Amino acid sequence: MRVSLVSANDVIHLSGNHETVGMLEAPDVWALTAGGLGGWFEPPAPRYELIEQPGFDGAFSPLMRASENRVVEVGGAYRGESTVSVAAAKRRLAALCRAGVVRVVVDDAVGVLSCSGFVSAEPQFRQLSRVAFAFKLQVSCPDPLKYGDPVRFATALSRLDVRNEGAEPIYPVIKFQPNDDEVTISVGNKRIVWTGDYGAVEELVQVDCRTGWCSFGLLQRDDVIRLDPGTVSVSMAGVDIFEVEVSPAWM
Repeated sequence: MRVSLVSANDVIHLSGNHETVGMLEAPDVWALTAGGLGGWFEPPAPRYELIEQPGFDGAFSPLMRASENRVVEVGGAYRGESTVSVAAAKRRLAALCRAGVVRVVVDDAVGVLSCSGFVSAEPQFRQLSRVAFAFKLQVSCPDPLKYGDPVRFATALSRLDVRNEGAEPIYPVIKFQPNDDEVTISVGNKRIVWTGDYGAVEELVQVDCRTGWCSFGLLQRDDVIRLDPGTVSVSMAGVDIFEVEVSPAWM
């Protein structure tokens, strides 16, 4: 297993092959300690609200159930060549607190999954020797889902079958080259209607179904489109090139 902490300015790779820093033979090595990945494999607690039934036992079944945010605790260790390299390593970890978005990427026997969040607690450092220290880092992820690598589907026809290999509904990113001033994209009874000057489009128009952001033109209709697990048919009118990008997700 390998765990990576990724920010806009740095990437720290933690190898999972060592349980203690005392087992590290080479200097300048980051390691994931035993049990150093809390909150990753366990799903977050469910979030719901029960309303009591007046005059009866129990409560009404909740109308909606969701999940709390995911909190990942990464425990690792570093052994450097000198006290200077140890101080520099601590500075790299401290910089993650101010980095904004921090991605936790886990590469194990199942595959590569990641979630994004921010450092939500003070990092804990524990000196192991003059040139080694252990640390704990807490990353809170507002979106509790873990995502795989993006998968791209493309066609020049009016229909595209998109496969969601994950276990959760996901928001796709749609790209197209229009051949008309109006484009209609349909998934079941949900619609996205784009309008714009198709002659002025210099690159593929991109629509993010999670945020409703459109790179060019306007969305006259923007139903919330999510793709359930399995194969979903997406139809379109008014395009020459059509692409759908999905990132499969698991809880």
